[in-house]
Amino acid sequence: MKIFDISKFTEDELLQIYNSLNSWQWNELLGEKPKNWDSMKRWHNSIIGRLFLKSKRDIISPINRQIRDEVGLNKILKWHWINNLGKTKEEYETWISNEMANNHLRF
Repeated sequence: MKIFDISKFTEDELLQIYNSLNSWQWNELLGEKPKNWDSMKRWHNSIIGRLFLKSKRDIISPINRQIRDEVGLNKILKWHWINNLGKTKEEYETWISNEMANNHLRF
């Protein structure tokens, strides 16, 4: 079930959005922040909180799940390695090959 319409975004925009949300930051490409976003808790530990109060995780998780389903984990990880970690494509390819060879990661 799609919660948020991501069809209007390019792949690179989706990767930027995923990265922002994964860091608990609202991305301006998504439009206006949800009400009370800045004061909203990241998640709720109590059952009462989880049942009755909205958290950032409640909003982020479905959007990032959609993005992950659309672009795939490999592209998300590659984008992170190049843009956040400052690594090269070759360094990413070496790392991902090692992770997959050692059964630490599967796609």
